[in-house]
Amino acid sequence: MERSVIGLNLCPFAESVYRGGRVRFRVSEQRSASALLDELRSELSGLHAAEPLQCETTLLIHPWVLADFVEYNDFLEVCEAAIVELGLEGELQVASFHPQYQFSGTRPDDIENYTNRSPYPMLHPVAGGQHRARRRGGAGHRRDLPQEYSHAARFGSCGLAAVMARLALCAWE
Repeated sequence: MERSVIGLNLCPFAESVYRGGRVRFRVSEQRSASALLDELRSELSGLHAAEPLQCETTLLIHPWVLADFVEYNDFLEVCEAAIVELGLEGELQVASFHPQYQFSGTRPDDIENYTNRSPYPMLHPVAGGQHRARRRGGAGHRRDLPQEYSHAARFGSCGLAAVMARLALCAWE
């Protein structure tokens, strides 16, 4: 988090949330997609109910399930359905990170894929849209990314070798 997301300023509001202790890091022990889905539902409900000054976002790290990117990518549709089932559509969303992340229409080693690569598969529930604005105190505090903000441009300025080296440093011991 410190070396890549904050160090490269990939998310302009990550540093204040992280340094403020409002990120919940949860390492899942689950071994099946269905059990992970149950855990994600719990995280989504907990995040929705949480006081934003206590917990603003979650990283659900799941090293033992959905290691295959195609399966992981398919699971993201299940995540979206869970948000709808919980009545949280427009309130929360799930960002996605995976060691083999690949955007549609790219080659595996294209630099833009590294913006969503991580040492382990992760699901990242975050407040979205109007829910974010309400949680942060109204529309004047909305923290949407500026249109000109480009993760790929930030990575591109580093070069692929530097990005890969930085990601390798992030592997957990």
